Amino acid sequence: MNTEMSREALAVPVAKPASNLRKALGPGLLMSCAAIGGSHLVWSTRAGADFGWSLLGLILLANLLKFPFFLYGQRYTSATGESLLAGYHRHGAVFVWIFLLINILTGTINIAGVAMLSGALFAGYGFIGLSVPHLTVALMAVCALLLLLGHYKLLDMMAKGIIVLLALGTLAAVALALPAGGARGADFVAPSPWTWASFAFLISLLGWMPAPVDLSAWSSLWMFSREKQTGHFATVKETTIDFYLGYLSAVVLAALFLALGALVMFGSGVSFSASGIDFSRQLVNLYAATIGDWSRPLILTAAFFTMFSTTITCLDGYPRSLAACCALLGGLSAERFRQIHQGWILLSTLAASIVVLFFVRNLLQLLTFAAVVSFVTSPILAGINFKVMNGSNVPEEYRPGPILKALSWSGLAFFFVMTVGYVYVTFFYGT
Repeated sequence: MNTEMSREALAVPVAKPASNLRKALGPGLLMSCAAIGGSHLVWSTRAGADFGWSLLGLILLANLLKFPFFLYGQRYTSATGESLLAGYHRHGAVFVWIFLLINILTGTINIAGVAMLSGALFAGYGFIGLSVPHLTVALMAVCALLLLLGHYKLLDMMAKGIIVLLALGTLAAVALALPAGGARGADFVAPSPWTWASFAFLISLLGWMPAPVDLSAWSSLWMFSREKQTGHFATVKETTIDFYLGYLSAVVLAALFLALGALVMFGSGVSFSASGIDFSRQLVNLYAATIGDWSRPLILTAAFFTMFSTTITCLDGYPRSLAACCALLGGLSAERFRQIHQGWILLSTLAASIVVLFFVRNLLQLLTFAAVVSFVTSPILAGINFKVMNGSNVPEEYRPGPILKALSWSGLAFFFVMTVGYVYVTFFYGT
């Protein structure tokens, strides 16, 4: 193996480090920060607003079935000392190419989607007379500049503070909404989500719940960035704690956002608008209706910075994983990896800006398309993750046990069946 290559790409194995949990925490929380964006603010809240509590079980099931494939990203790296994508390469360059091609497509769409929601929320302040698309492009340019200057340290600091702020605000809103219990008229008939007409919405919900599967490669690569920052490479035990903290926070917040939509909007006769500005106002109104009008600026700021952090995290994660793929396929040096990473940041910003400016009619249309693409590609990436985690280079004690294997096979079967169902519904029902 060429030791000149970046360890973020090929990752030369390291000696087992001494335990230091404080220095190990970060990548799992960053993944949670990336997840608690469109999937929670948009899809969980809409699930509650449109169908009440009916989809809580599906949301929890999606988090459970995706759990192993996200866990494998960090566990593989801590167990072997190399990135998950390096594990892809061990099993054949074709798997790296598959990841590269999927991420070129999903990266551009997902960055554009979360950035446009950030732009819509920022427009809620009302002190800049730009349209949502132009605000979105401006925010992506700011994110790109911050990444090129601040790198991982900036991401790490933002993630921890924003998750805490949004979690406290959402918990307070749900607690205050509980006494009302989502009172509805006696003649209200709750719609069922278990129809073919609702199937496309279910796929959109699942696509980003809690996040696209390709984020598992990000947390693996962020472990090396965290090591550069702290001088400590996380053990498997530390990595597991970091991952559980991040993943559990994403699951709890997904349930809280659904509860907020169910308690405040379900049965009210009001549905979310496809307009970016109107959607962001409705989102803030959910909190203001329970906490009080005084909370509007605070909630708007928390929601905006949540989506801004998701945008900047995606604008680092997708280019970082694409750069790692290029380094693996081309046998490039560490210096070349950094240059390619920066190049992908600029290229991704440009591509997402073109999508927002010229190919998007409304916010929900873009977010729906992004979520659907993420879901239909999930069986492929999840299957590769499972294959890599069972590789001969992974120590026996860290390979999936019976429970993780059962969850993995169940998840793969679920993703495949739902994807086939989506193709069927799209073809025969045109939804």
